[in-house]
Amino acid sequence: FTIEQDFLIILDQILGNGQNKFVFSHYNLKDGQLLKQLPIADLNPEDYFLWEKGELICLQNSPKTTFMKVFNPGTGKINWQTALPENFKVKNTDFNKYSYTSEWLSADIQYFYLNIYASANENYIFKINRDTGQISPLLRTDDYEFRIINSDANYLTINAIRTRGSLKSEIWVLEKKSGKIKVKHSLKSNHIYKKRSNRIMWDARIRQNKLLVLEFNDNNGNFHLAYVDLLDGNLFNERNFTLKPDFWTGITWTSKQAFLSIRNVYKLDLEKGVMMVEYP
Repeated sequence: FTIEQDFLIILDQILGNGQNKFVFSHYNLKDGQLLKQLPIADLNPEDYFLWEKGELICLQNSPKTTFMKVFNPGTGKINWQTALPENFKVKNTDFNKYSYTSEWLSADIQYFYLNIYASANENYIFKINRDTGQISPLLRTDDYEFRIINSDANYLTINAIRTRGSLKSEIWVLEKKSGKIKVKHSLKSNHIYKKRSNRIMWDARIRQNKLLVLEFNDNNGNFHLAYVDLLDGNLFNERNFTLKPDFWTGITWTSKQAFLSIRNVYKLDLEKGVMMVEYP
């Protein structure tokens, strides 16, 4: 769903009586009344789609070509569509079509950043102009597959998983403008990043020209915080904490703190590297 002015707009699927179609349902936020339903042309249950900053993004795989379409929820029509290079696909491992956030797409004001592959060992991140649909490659590798962790004004933070030889999980920081890799940081474990999980093993964010990496071993309660300098890519500080072994189930980042749910709610001061129990 998305909220536009005084309207809640929901993507609905209508089934029954020989129908299987999608509509944008517009509701009044003040009283919840259904105001209208706009049919969406050329959207199928087999498509990959999600909401991103008020637009519905759809990817349709065909035998040779994948199309990216951007729908306007206010009209039900397509703003633009573009064909991805031939034989490129969205990776669908552990993929949830109906997830609001996913590891294969991120966006800023000007571009979409799309994680796609051409073969088992040929993986790309493309950037696509949000106004025109113009597409260009930003990063290519034959040895890793990607998961997008986060996007800020200047950088994409991605999980790079080595697919040749032994399994290895790393965090890369990619400069959006140049496509240059600023940081490659090896994780202590080989766990793959998932944005939605009931068992978080690690997470990462950029704060004040530093990459902050949080890792947790729920078997022994060891929690590790690493600081990596974006200017030279070097690890320059570390903190270790011992918590009660349990599942890490949630995290909320602010500019100077992170709140973690590991049975208790812990507050982590990102500047001082201090952890304390916030609740109960």
